Amino acid sequence: MNISRAFPAFLSSALLLISCGEGASPEAEGVTPATQEQAADTFVLRQTKPTAANTGAGIIRAYPTKVVNGDVTLSTAGQRLADTIVHGRVIIKAANTVVSNCVVDGGPAMTGGGAIIQIGTGGTNARIEFTTVRAANPTYWVNGIGMREYTAYRTNVSGVVDAFSVAPATSGAPVNVSIQGSYGHDLVHFSPDPNHPGTDSRTHNDVLQSHGGSGLEVIGSNFSAYHDQTMGTLPTPNPKKQIAAMMINTIVGPSSNLKIEDNWFGGGVYCINGGGAAGGGGTFLRNRFDRGSAQTSNPDTSYTLVFDSTFAQTSTGNVYEDNGHPVLVRTGY
Repeated sequence: MNISRAFPAFLSSALLLISCGEGASPEAEGVTPATQEQAADTFVLRQTKPTAANTGAGIIRAYPTKVVNGDVTLSTAGQRLADTIVHGRVIIKAANTVVSNCVVDGGPAMTGGGAIIQIGTGGTNARIEFTTVRAANPTYWVNGIGMREYTAYRTNVSGVVDAFSVAPATSGAPVNVSIQGSYGHDLVHFSPDPNHPGTDSRTHNDVLQSHGGSGLEVIGSNFSAYHDQTMGTLPTPNPKKQIAAMMINTIVGPSSNLKIEDNWFGGGVYCINGGGAAGGGGTFLRNRFDRGSAQTSNPDTSYTLVFDSTFAQTSTGNVYEDNGHPVLVRTGY
């Protein structure tokens, strides 16, 4: 389905932002002026594996108790939504907004495509940190965070079709997306899916799907491409179908200048699937993979890391997590 550059990874949110504009008090809607904060934990980006224990709400500060029922729109530059449970979506329409230590569940079931945290027109340089995104009412329309102009730091995203969606405004344009120290997992499978009609109609689940554009970064994150066993159409397909930790395609042009470093990837049919990504390219360095996409025979030659022959990639230092064996780069299926 469907920042200026990211803030340094060692900062939780080093911003002094403008307070909100006229109208109802932003505090009444769970929106507060930004203050400087620093996570007091032992997490080291690129070295610590992101899990449910060190990502999402309740890590940087106490788990939120304040509740907003309904969607929250951030429409003033510098607005901040913090320490809040949102039974709805968060729509970002302004520059330099921050969502920090929140739980966002999307609210009622969506009937059209979109993300639970959606960076819309006018939204630039959004930062989403220490936030849990999980659909309360998942459908085949619902993704986690999308689609451009955001940094996701230590987020925990699950219960959706795609955890992270990335697409440029126009072909070849920068996406300005950096996903750092985040955890995407437990994707929801639906069958049939009107977005993918045919004899084997089902959702195509990806922890991250890049639809094109330039400059996507994924650093020190954990993308676990397995289906949720409690939601959606059950039982989930066995053998698994149409699922990847990272899907690279060309819906809005080539995906170029990708920087994919020091991550943990798991599951999927093709764990990183760039087999249909003509053009574009990027670097894939020092990533660790589980055996979830491995063939039972000759597992070290599995289709774990797959690229189109025209995708200009540099892939070094990628290994299987269990024994350190190198991951073979496959060209095509």
